[in-house]
Amino acid sequence: MKVAGERSFAAEREAVWRVLNDPAAMAATMPGVESFDVQDDRHWRANVKIPSSRGSPSKATASGQC
Repeated sequence: MKVAGERSFAAEREAVWRVLNDPAAMAATMPGVESFDVQDDRHWRANVKIPSSRGSPSKATASGQC
């Protein structure tokens, strides 16, 4: 997955960097994450509820590697 963009946070740089480098902490800040499992320091799996365009939520599973 590629993520791009720019965002400002009302927090100290070190605190933001810690969350960005901790997948479980990052998942806790994202809406729709129902579960998040860290398999090791480079692999994780998340179950995410994504709203559909018809108004009813759909479920999707996302896996990632950093």
